[in-house]
Amino acid sequence: MIFLGVSTALASETLGNIEGEVRLEGELPKGNTPTIVEYQGPCGAKKSVNVVRLWKKRVMDVTLWLTSESAKNEQVTEEDTTVTGYKCEFWPKMTVIHPGAKIKIENKDPHTQWLVIENGGKKEQIMQEADKEPVEKEIADSKIHLSSGFYPWMEAWVKPVADLATYTETEWDGRFFFKNIPPGEYILHSWHPVLGEIEQNLTVEADKELNIDVTYPPLDEKVQVIIEATMLEKIMGRDGEENDNPFKK
Repeated sequence: MIFLGVSTALASETLGNIEGEVRLEGELPKGNTPTIVEYQGPCGAKKSVNVVRLWKKRVMDVTLWLTSESAKNEQVTEEDTTVTGYKCEFWPKMTVIHPGAKIKIENKDPHTQWLVIENGGKKEQIMQEADKEPVEKEIADSKIHLSSGFYPWMEAWVKPVADLATYTETEWDGRFFFKNIPPGEYILHSWHPVLGEIEQNLTVEADKELNIDVTYPPLDEKVQVIIEATMLEKIMGRDGEENDNPFKK
């Protein structure tokens, strides 16, 4: 995680924390199982459908960030960040970064990847060998789209945000945490590759913990596929302990 827009004058000020969870409204579509497979290869079977992964209706794979008016006026540390290609997926799917910083794109797969970078209407294609030096790109004021020339499901986005304060991602169980946030008014942005982006206002108070939920509307069962981790427990015989991600087993 990065933290931007905090001056040394705040070092002695009492900070606040935010914690919450991302949830999906409504009943889950019945009989909605991921059965369409597009590719079998070095990365295993990959599905050609959009997938929403859940744990007890809490949504995984969500990127969240805070913006504020004060962040625009602070002296910002431009920190580089990394997107990693691994198991024929990009991680994270969405990276927010301050304009002027660099994004590093690395390939941690044991085989060559065909990296496609689209930026401001321009497209660049790079054959990226395994475990070589990462590709570096400086971020200006337009969103960058990363994809693979080999695998249509392999996508990621890099979004420049001028008033970025900090960002995080949901844990495997759909929970998220922001630590040591200066008191003030913020906008919380939540982004998912299938569900899209929503935002809500919040207020951080000194020396207090704010509990907040992010809620996405019900899914259209005709276009979305849901994988519920508790369903995997039954299929794979997992015990389903809360502190152990069944997707990782």
